[in-house]
Amino acid sequence: MKLRSIRDQDFGKLFKKSTITFGIKITGMVVGYLLTIIVTKSSGSEAWGNYALAYSVLQIFSILAKTGVDTASIRFISEFHSKGENSKMKDYYFKALSIVCVTSIFFSALLYFLSPFIAAYIFHKPYFEIFLKIVALGIIPQTIIDLHAEMFKGMKKPGIFAFFRFTSTHISTILFIGFILLFSSQNIDGYLAMKATTIGLWFASIVAMILWFVNGKFFSLPSEPSMSRKQILIVSGPMMISMSILMIMGFTDTLMLGSLLKNTSSLGIYNVASKISTTIALALMAVNSVSTPRYAEYYSNNQLDKVRKVVKQSTKLIFWVSFPLCLVCIIFPITILNIFGEEFGIGATALILLTIGRFISSICGSVGYLLQMTGHQKIMQNIILISLIISIGLNYFLIPIYGINGAAFATMVSTAFWNIVGVYYIKKRLNILTIYYPNFLKRLVFRLF
Repeated sequence: MKLRSIRDQDFGKLFKKSTITFGIKITGMVVGYLLTIIVTKSSGSEAWGNYALAYSVLQIFSILAKTGVDTASIRFISEFHSKGENSKMKDYYFKALSIVCVTSIFFSALLYFLSPFIAAYIFHKPYFEIFLKIVALGIIPQTIIDLHAEMFKGMKKPGIFAFFRFTSTHISTILFIGFILLFSSQNIDGYLAMKATTIGLWFASIVAMILWFVNGKFFSLPSEPSMSRKQILIVSGPMMISMSILMIMGFTDTLMLGSLLKNTSSLGIYNVASKISTTIALALMAVNSVSTPRYAEYYSNNQLDKVRKVVKQSTKLIFWVSFPLCLVCIIFPITILNIFGEEFGIGATALILLTIGRFISSICGSVGYLLQMTGHQKIMQNIILISLIISIGLNYFLIPIYGINGAAFATMVSTAFWNIVGVYYIKKRLNILTIYYPNFLKRLVFRLF
């Protein structure tokens, strides 16, 4: 589809900005795959499994440390920015940053001192203690990066948001791996990769803070009282619960594989399959970075028709980008996985199941953010909580029997559940249909069933 053929000007803007974000996300994904290939070709799937498990723990603790402030920031920064209230935006920034700094220091210390217990009794891998201590040092910068990324999204800077959300960590990790190898002859294993990631996170967090002040021109701007820290936490609390559960659900399969399986080789293979399946969600991620602040702005101004219009435009764009990627992953799973090594081919079934789950999530549209930005945080929280219970239950019973295929099936079912239920509630409460599928799929389903 050529941009000049799109008559709707708003859709043209959405398409253009989403394309920029999509390109940055693709860059981050390619660099991420490069990191995966470097580690797997050097030290095998077990080394990558250790890295994947450590990285999952980092993300879980970072989610808890953010206390939902990052998600709430999209809403508040979007409102201040649309009204030109930059002084209030500066005041809000410092209050939000102070909150996440305190909480991230707490969770960093907590993980560091609990690392022997977690390694021995949760993951049943005593050697993993050293990984967890390195991870603990990365919680603070990871939290700072995520906060700034969401604030850039609220400022309608999708390119900068995408860079820090999807790309900066991978690029920093690759750069510091190269730097480490210049001065040593270490094998490129999971532990070295995790050290490089932690160093890279600190570097990227400093860059994020500098860019925030440069883009907002806040250096000489006075602060105007916006809201108290208590008010921020009142709004962010429900968002923290729902988004934390959602993010934790995304890592449930990895964490439970790490706990229930004796070695991390299968986990490494599963993680690669999971990373590949995320290509299906590229369009959803790109469009979300552009549409989310619009949802918050339009809804706060009682412009529900504009919200409905953005949803319709977004879901159509997401489908036509996701559908061909889905077909490629389903038709050529072994060929794709063999890029990382022949041992990864056994993850073909897992890749197909995960791809189906990602595709369902994509065609359902921006369900989670739409509920969050329109004041339906508690509904989102309840849906995700039920989904998490389903995910944990299925993973617990299926992983011992079916291994990584069981984990993939559990992830597919739980992902499909919360997205479909989310579509139902958005239709019921806002009279907006977020799901999209073209006529040829309707005819195909009708013929099959």
